[in-house]
Amino acid sequence: MQERILSAKATLETDHDDPMLKGPFETNEFDWPLIFADDGQTVDARAFPPLPVTHVYEPETGQSLTVEITRSSGGDDGQFDATSGRLDVRLTLRLTLPALPILYSELDLSLSTAATVTQGGVDIAGQALDPSGQLVLVGSGRLFGSIPPIEGNRCSVKVAGRLA
Repeated sequence: MQERILSAKATLETDHDDPMLKGPFETNEFDWPLIFADDGQTVDARAFPPLPVTHVYEPETGQSLTVEITRSSGGDDGQFDATSGRLDVRLTLRLTLPALPILYSELDLSLSTAATVTQGGVDIAGQALDPSGQLVLVGSGRLFGSIPPIEGNRCSVKVAGRLA
């Protein structure tokens, strides 16, 4: 087994009409340890780190919404193709409101370097791992859980960074 670190930033955006709930929610840079099995194809991505994210939805007043993103499940059966540089990871992310931790939404997600999502009205394509270690994982799904205003809304995720 070989541990490699993905140093990345993530952006989440929902299709909600309210700017407070739409996003984009952008993380600071974080390190995501990925464990590559001896076969070089299976990837364990369960070490997804907790990420606090603040979205300033009214810049003139400074009003913001903070959520914490954590891995709820999955991530143990990612697939990597060394020839093409394609990486696919399935996991469920949990979005929690730190001020009210009993409220959360979850997102079943297939992140892939071969997918395309829309954020801010722009299509964003995943990018396979290149020789310098750069890659972009993207995916989307519907939110479910206990935050009624965003239940059922589509949420897109982009994770861009360097795998070392």
